Amino acid sequence: MKSLKQLFEQTNKITTDGKYLNFPDGAVTSIPHFGSEGIVVVVRDNKGSQATFSYRNGNKIVCDIDNKWDKEFNNIKELTDWLNKNGFTNYVGIDDVI
Repeated sequence: MKSLKQLFEQTNKITTDGKYLNFPDGAVTSIPHFGSEGIVVVVRDNKGSQATFSYRNGNKIVCDIDNKWDKEFNNIKELTDWLNKNGFTNYVGIDDVI
């Protein structure tokens, strides 16, 4: 039987079905292609840091953290694991960056 702490940790994580990101608050989003629309997904951690991400550079997912540095991911699973590990589980929304 799982403890309350284990259940909380499990429900406080982003999950993916391979195409969509499912956030702990119930929000669901896909990852936009940056292209001409310049749309990105915005998430925050509990310390106030912000990360935005979208598909760029072909099929790479590029994540910009606090407008200071970028990290590339090969697939949505890598992105999801990194977001969970680093506490970026608070969905903010999408944004137009152009």
